Order: sequence, then C-alpha cells, then structure tokens
Amino acid sequence: SGLWYLDFDGIDDRVQYNASVATNIAGALTVSVWVKLDVTVANQPDGIPTIICHQVANLNDRNYAIYITKATDLLSFNGRNIDGSAYIFESTVAAVGATYLDDLDWHRVTGVWDRANTTSYVYIDAVARSTDAGQTDADLETAGSQRLNFSNQRGQPDTFMDCGITIMDVETGARSTEEESYRYGQERQIIGV
Repeated sequence: SGLWYLDFDGIDDRVQYNASVATNIAGALTVSVWVKLDVTVANQPDGIPTIICHQVANLNDRNYAIYITKATDLLSFNGRNIDGSAYIFESTVAAVGATYLDDLDWHRVTGVWDRANTTSYVYIDAVARSTDAGQTDADLETAGSQRLNFSNQRGQPDTFMDCGITIMDVETGARSTEEESYRYGQERQIIGV
C-alpha cells in the first residue's frame, strides 16, 4: 500500500521514547492512533496488549493509555490521578476484537478525556463506541520524566502487541465528535481504507 508504519511482533518489539512537554497533559486530552492487528485479539500475547501509553517516572503504572485486555476482548482508555492510586477516567469498549478490530484492517482508535464535563469517550473509526460520564475532576500526573510507549508498558512482558501503528497524535483538549469525524475522513485517505 506504500503506507509507512511501525510493525510490532507481539514478542519483544516496542518503541519507547522520552516524551516532550507536549504529551505531558494534566487536564483534558485527546489521544488517537491508527492500528492494524496482525492477528486477532484472541491470538494476541497473553495479558494486556498495549497500543499506546504515557508514563511518568514517579508512577509505577501508566498515566494514560489505550490497551486491550485479551481475556475479556475489552479495549480501555483511561488515566490515573497524581499519585497513581485511582483512575480519574476510564472508558471501555466490549467485544472490540469480534466487533471492530479482528478484520485485521486499519482502524482509528481515539480516546477523549473531556475534563470540563467529567466524561471520557472511545471512538473507533470516528464513531463513539463508549461514553462514560460522572468521572473524577482531577489532574493527571505530570511530574518527573516522561515516556511514551507503543506496543508495551515499561517493558513488561505481558503487554506487547502484535500490530501495526501509524499516524498518532496526543493533544491538549477534548476533541469534539465533529472534529474527530473530520480528521478520520482526512486520514483514511492517507491510510487507504
């Protein structure tokens, strides 16, 4: 197809880089990424295969992330509070493989944290698949060194993903449904779906 993307093998391939201040977001945020599974969710490595996660040095876990729980075929987008002890927000999409991703084609997955309305969303291909209101109005952790990881969380062996990833963005603010639809339309022309 001529599309450039990162291809992860689900065994030990990952990308981790020291993130910039731009990914260090305390409040409302939008995280989006195009992903194409190389194998179905049921055939992914055991554990919680991770598409993308942001970590800070003083948390022993992810700060915000999009990942799949293989055993339950559940896709999650969530973020933790400053000390990492609790989720500020979490949205999940059930049967994510069986319903959306197991066709092994490219899909745009977007997580939105609308802090002003204490609501989080997960969009798959520009359609809201999960909306969760009444979440906590609190800051995400922003202290310490930053890392943005693809296909893995902190090198943990049970979080590798067998997939391709391309066109990723993290931005301050909660993207609207209209903006998500527009970006999906623009980017799907690049992806070729």
